[in-house]
Amino acid sequence: MKLPIERLINYFVDDVLYQAESASSISQFAQKAVEILDGVSSMSQCHDRDFKWSRPIFVLPDGTVVKTCKNVIGLNHIFLADNHGKLIYGGFVDWTHSDELKKAIDKIRIELT
Repeated sequence: MKLPIERLINYFVDDVLYQAESASSISQFAQKAVEILDGVSSMSQCHDRDFKWSRPIFVLPDGTVVKTCKNVIGLNHIFLADNHGKLIYGGFVDWTHSDELKKAIDKIRIELT
């Protein structure tokens, strides 16, 4: 059994210091998705530590994966990953704009898939 200090150190190393590998290029599909997401009120760039917890919801024709998750305090996150699993984009909205984010995701799905 791990001591509490060991669990704290493991959390710090595994979660707080986590850094996703970033994509080196962005496709036209991903760029359009970013434009749609950047139009959402309160959209803010997020730390990529939540990227590893996100789950795919659909894939764009070029292989870009749209992923979402909710962090521990309930903020909705959106990520775009290339077909190699590298991070293209990561953002989150505050609770009052969750519906607007959902509409943006629906727009991406309708217009880009």
